[in-house]
Amino acid sequence: QEEYIYDGKRYDLVANKDAYIHTFVTRFGTAVTEIGTHVNKGDLLIKGTFNIYDDSGAIKQIQNVRAEGFILGDVVYDFSFPITEFEIMGSKLAGNYSEASLYRIGYEKLKEYIEILEANEVLILDKRVMLKKNGKNVVFYGKIYAREQIGTNILVEEVSENEFK
Repeated sequence: QEEYIYDGKRYDLVANKDAYIHTFVTRFGTAVTEIGTHVNKGDLLIKGTFNIYDDSGAIKQIQNVRAEGFILGDVVYDFSFPITEFEIMGSKLAGNYSEASLYRIGYEKLKEYIEILEANEVLILDKRVMLKKNGKNVVFYGKIYAREQIGTNILVEEVSENEFK
């Protein structure tokens, strides 16, 4: 079992990208958002404080902690990949030039892109993937919906004891 190290400073957990919250588990700190919420990069997810209550249920003390949690968010990525004149000519020379062959080239590039995402799961490839002419190239574009772990700790400037009294 890991031992929790406490240094007396407050660290909040904030979103490191725009996302819709899918899974939210607080380990340390006070949750300030919930499942189903849309958050923007920089939004507070878990506040680095822990409330200690007295017997009457009133807050007796607020302790600073390093906020921790397991948060999965659904992140939307726009993508676009040019299919070059060279690739188009290669497709024509192979005798299989068609819109389907251009989609195939685009999907191969997309698969390489998906592999570098730090996603637990790629949920949906937007069905409205498009091919669009751009000069001598064709551009393959659309959206990827990926479920990823979001959140990064930031040190909050020293909080004076008087703030809580």
